[in-house]
Amino acid sequence: MRIMLPLSRASFTILLLTVSSTFAQTNFWQQTSGPASQHLWSLAINASDHVFAGSGGDGVFRSTNNGDSWTQVNSGITHATVNALAINASGHLFAGTTSSGVYRSANNGDTWTAANSGMANSTVYALAIDSSGHLYAGTRSNGALRSTNSGSSWTAINVGLANNCVRALAILASGDILAGTNSGGVFRSTDSGNTWTAINGGMPSYDVYAIASDWKSYLYVGTYGGGVFRSTDGGGTWAVINTGLLCNWFRCFAVNSSGRLFAGGDACGAYRLADNGTSWTTLNTGLTCPDVHALAFNSEGYLFAATWGNYGGMYRSVASTTSMRLVDNIAPDGYELRQNYPNPFNPVTTISFALPRSGRVSLKIYDPLGREIVTLVDEFTQPGHYEVQWRAEDSPSGVYFCRLQAGGFSEIKTLVLLR
Repeated sequence: MRIMLPLSRASFTILLLTVSSTFAQTNFWQQTSGPASQHLWSLAINASDHVFAGSGGDGVFRSTNNGDSWTQVNSGITHATVNALAINASGHLFAGTTSSGVYRSANNGDTWTAANSGMANSTVYALAIDSSGHLYAGTRSNGALRSTNSGSSWTAINVGLANNCVRALAILASGDILAGTNSGGVFRSTDSGNTWTAINGGMPSYDVYAIASDWKSYLYVGTYGGGVFRSTDGGGTWAVINTGLLCNWFRCFAVNSSGRLFAGGDACGAYRLADNGTSWTTLNTGLTCPDVHALAFNSEGYLFAATWGNYGGMYRSVASTTSMRLVDNIAPDGYELRQNYPNPFNPVTTISFALPRSGRVSLKIYDPLGREIVTLVDEFTQPGHYEVQWRAEDSPSGVYFCRLQAGGFSEIKTLVLLR
């Protein structure tokens, strides 16, 4: 009789190097059960993690269970194409539509009222809300507009804004507002939209569809035809960063709570900006529709993607993009991977680790054959003590291995799932 002995840590490490690369990786995306419309334009998630999707013909849909089911919520909306969605600090929803301006809901989308006074039936492409609760709208032919009373009335704010078609808006941490225009590049306002100044140094005249700022306060614009541009000096100069991108048409960005930037392309799917800040990682496994028009994160770091096309609809990331919890930011003397607790566990366990310096961190779970089960962490991380949970509801009982890699350090712990 041949007896199989448990793998030693050394032999398991060798097995990982030789076996794990031969197995397919877990999908990044899974498609949700709805909405009924396959043509989605916009996306927003409120403080209760209710997900709202704006469609290109079917109005607004709502999910209160992270996309497992959806309800159409259009009462009071007379135009069914919703290009933009925004939520203020009071939880009020705003929907920017084609030809009918803005609608507002104060009851989680159950009913809507027109909030269009002063908009002249504008087509609204973008919405943004500042820290004072002021609402900004980017329109097709009326430039930028501002409302200081939750959409009850609007005022045009176009002094210095050289283009009347505003497709993108972003509020920076400083309070400055950025506007992306058709063929006119990017404009900045430092006075709540009263005046605007072009900040286009080095950027060709592309249509700007998306604007974002990451954890370093670097600025990014997604263009239609030129790909993605980045500015590290507040918009004074721009440089193209397209390495790894499969197309040059980008409609949306989203930044998770760790400050990591994600991008959605038209006909080329979704991407995450690599740690070097100049190249992109493709995130398309499980994404059957490559036309990503909107991205948003819920409170647990799960990424939602609104897509457009015959295989379109809503997609949700299989795992959180920010699964770590920072326990404290005190830098330890060295790297450490602690034993998970509880162990054995069923079906949730907590894994703790410590990082003495910033850098790329990878924390993955493998089975005894070296096959990757799930990636818990794969991102640039600051020094400190962290915790991450592994929820193993879909995994069978047995022995698993957790490997931490960071800064040349590597350690493995054995985990036992016992049902």
